[in-house]
Amino acid sequence: MISNPLKKYLALLRLYIQNSMMYKLNTFMLLTITIVPPVAYYFLWKTVYMQKGIIGGYTFSQIITYYIMSIIFHEMQPSAWHIGTIIKDGRLSLYLSRPISVFGSFLSGAYGYVLLWWFFSFCGGAILFLIFRKFIILPSPLNFFYSLIFAILAGILNFAIEFTCLLFAFFIENPFGIARLYRYIIYFLGGSIIPLDLLPFKKIFLNLPFKYLSFFPTQIFLGRVPHEKLFTELLYLFLWTVIGVLLVKVIYELGRRLYTAPGAT
Repeated sequence: MISNPLKKYLALLRLYIQNSMMYKLNTFMLLTITIVPPVAYYFLWKTVYMQKGIIGGYTFSQIITYYIMSIIFHEMQPSAWHIGTIIKDGRLSLYLSRPISVFGSFLSGAYGYVLLWWFFSFCGGAILFLIFRKFIILPSPLNFFYSLIFAILAGILNFAIEFTCLLFAFFIENPFGIARLYRYIIYFLGGSIIPLDLLPFKKIFLNLPFKYLSFFPTQIFLGRVPHEKLFTELLYLFLWTVIGVLLVKVIYELGRRLYTAPGAT
């Protein structure tokens, strides 16, 4: 039986799914975001691989599959962008009066919006798989399942960190520059630009939590992660997520003491 608090979050999730379906053209454009970058990477890496058969342990097929899946996993991450605006215009007061946590409310809403994006993102991925079918590596059903689990859980971690960045709206005039910088950073540190194990000082990057956003799920998809290692990595991801949520709680409580509902009507 589902508990009453969980029912509230599920109700919010359904509501935001319905709202996201109102903007079909906007969501449909995600197909472009999913398709265009891997096509560009294909021509780039095709030129690179003309000189060498294997680079950093990746065959050409592996690197093409890597870019398709890493971009899909990156686009699966929910966004916390809305909380900064809510704080700045004073509408946070409406959320404070609700019998539900602010973080939980926005997380449910973010996943409500992103679920439809997942559908279009995977549709874009299916188109790419047809275009590049000669170069694509298909995973085992188990690896596909594990990669999705890590990507979904990493979405909560990413949401918590971005949420924390935007909570600085309590303290500074414009927190959106911090959040935008964070987005650029995770696009690199998450492994969407280049596989992290091809970078100099890769041990540093592979010990950061950002690897779970796209790099690590893609490695599972490609079968490059032994299954016996997954439990340990899942534990690390869980611990990083707990730290992220606790950081949200600390910053939120500090900011709420200063909150005066500016601009609220």
